[in-house]
Amino acid sequence: MIANGNPDIADHTAVYVPGTKTKLETIGGDINRMTNLWADANSEASGESVSTITWFGYDAPQSIVPEAMEKQWAYDGSPKLNSFMDGLETVQGGPDASHTTVIGHSYGSTVVGDASNKGDLAADDIVVAGSPGMMVGDAGDLDVGKDHVWSEAASDDVVPAGGKVAGLGGYKWGVEEFHGIPFNAGYIQTVPSDEAFGAHRMDVDTSGHSEYWNRDSQSLKNQALVVAGQYSRVKGDQ
Repeated sequence: MIANGNPDIADHTAVYVPGTKTKLETIGGDINRMTNLWADANSEASGESVSTITWFGYDAPQSIVPEAMEKQWAYDGSPKLNSFMDGLETVQGGPDASHTTVIGHSYGSTVVGDASNKGDLAADDIVVAGSPGMMVGDAGDLDVGKDHVWSEAASDDVVPAGGKVAGLGGYKWGVEEFHGIPFNAGYIQTVPSDEAFGAHRMDVDTSGHSEYWNRDSQSLKNQALVVAGQYSRVKGDQ
């Protein structure tokens, strides 16, 4: 665990869960992302204190195929995330002591989804970026509630589609769309970037799967606004 700011006393705390191919030798890139988010969230927090945490307390899949196509990594990692979040909440002084956001990137969002679906994730908001699926079909299935689930997905990020191939999404009755055109109605698989999933889909001005935390981007600013609790200022996907 690496923190920017002091999470023990922060008014707003973000915990970042990285995804596929993460290992200690390369965790520096993830730490840099949270440093960027910490700087932006501080500027949006109206004088309140902010802390961001890079959490790497689970065994991440180390290959796209076959490991990132498997659910077991999330099943094994989610209890560890819940345990960490419970401990953080206790240290901070209880559930109302800090506004807490959990951020899942790539397969990290699958871990977050399983943790929240188990019904007791100690967080107020969930943000996912480039999610291959959260193993639930609707944002309302997550215990933070639909109004507090936020998604970013670049138009050229192929991971959400790949997650459907792997079956990492969830299922619900609804209508599938392709570039806004409905093509299938019934019991469909959804991931957070799908309108049918029901999350707040945030505007993204970055490309690819790994650029959501670029400095001076709307992608980063939107996450910072959620972390700072400035929901009304988040720019939605057009």
